[in-house]
Amino acid sequence: LATKKWAEKSNSFIRVKNTKVLDRILKDGRFKSQHETLTSGGALRPEYRREVESELFSYPENLKPEKRPIYGYATQNKFGFTLDHNGNVRKRAMVDMYGEIRVKLKDRTRKRTTVTFGDSLGATSYIPTPLESPTHESQPMWSGDSIKKAMSDQPGVAYVELQVHNGVTLDDISRIYFPDHMEPSEETIKLLKEKGIRWTVG
Repeated sequence: LATKKWAEKSNSFIRVKNTKVLDRILKDGRFKSQHETLTSGGALRPEYRREVESELFSYPENLKPEKRPIYGYATQNKFGFTLDHNGNVRKRAMVDMYGEIRVKLKDRTRKRTTVTFGDSLGATSYIPTPLESPTHESQPMWSGDSIKKAMSDQPGVAYVELQVHNGVTLDDISRIYFPDHMEPSEETIKLLKEKGIRWTVG
């Protein structure tokens, strides 16, 4: 119950490394998985990830790269910052390794999104369940039904991972947040305007 209540108030985000990467996404019209880009802010292990996606989502291992899930995270903070178990913004968040540009997704993506309270890669004590109706199965066994424990600074549970299925296009973006020290370039601003995407610095 606590898990479902938390998810109902959550927002969906994807992190982007920098404006150079963002420009490529804006030009391509969609996000690409590491199976396509062969890059990752975390573990670049496409073969192992294919095995995990096959086990967790019943995806065939020969599934086309563009059909594979796009990974993001959930937070109750509307600006995309992750919070600790006391509701405070984390100064050193684990999701920062994926980039500091915060891309907020529209609520319509929730219907095709699954969630795990921790990294799904190599997860052994929990499995993905639908974001719109998550269960305790998506939490590590030690956390029980306590969302505070699931969101604490325990290793590997520093953020809530989302797996968005059936692609993420520019039409799925609600707003993009740039950190104060990363002002978008004229090129990026031009692309954002052309694509009709709202953005904020801060």
